[in-house]
Amino acid sequence: MDVKFVNILSHELRSPLTTVQTSAEILDYLLSSDIMDTGVMKKHARRIMDEVADMALLLEKVLAMSRLQNSQTGFSPTMADPVSFLGEVLERSFLHGRHAEKILFSVKGEPRPALIDPFMLTHIVNGLIDNAFKYSCNHINYSTPKLRLSFQPSLWRIIVLDTGIGITSADKKNLFNSFARGSNVGHIQGTGLGLEIIKYFVRCHKGIIHIKSIEGKGTVVVVDLPY
Repeated sequence: MDVKFVNILSHELRSPLTTVQTSAEILDYLLSSDIMDTGVMKKHARRIMDEVADMALLLEKVLAMSRLQNSQTGFSPTMADPVSFLGEVLERSFLHGRHAEKILFSVKGEPRPALIDPFMLTHIVNGLIDNAFKYSCNHINYSTPKLRLSFQPSLWRIIVLDTGIGITSADKKNLFNSFARGSNVGHIQGTGLGLEIIKYFVRCHKGIIHIKSIEGKGTVVVVDLPY
């Protein structure tokens, strides 16, 4: 695995692990001292859940990178109902943990079965939704991100919309490059590998990914996939 990625991974894991340890120690102190401050306890329990969710997403990227680099692990598609499949992905990934609210999910058109790789599609959706929340939740124009499925005659479409910080014009040309991060992300954590992996998995499905974004206004990601 790329040395630079290993270094980034180590750095990205260090911060959440420190937070988890600190919050766990505070909870242990409160419980052992019989100080039942439920507000403080809930706050630190939530921190632990959030950081664990972040680490789970990061480890998912490690698995994805391994899959990219392991020639013996390829595209393994199966016929599935995209609506039911994505509904289950959303329940597993976003009912608890990082995000306090669930993404708004809607379906347009007549659903049809599609040939998908469960691991890859799960990573595509989780990655796009995590980005939508991560880069919009603290923005002044924040509104709940949206996930839409659109079934059309020749393809089905995944659309993820947010009203976040957007992408600068200068950064757009590097969106899918390894370790590339937006110049306007500030202190928001990330490895700069998410979109590269997502694009690869989309291409494995013979699909296309489009990104439209305006700095300070938000981002729309469109993934077109054949049935």
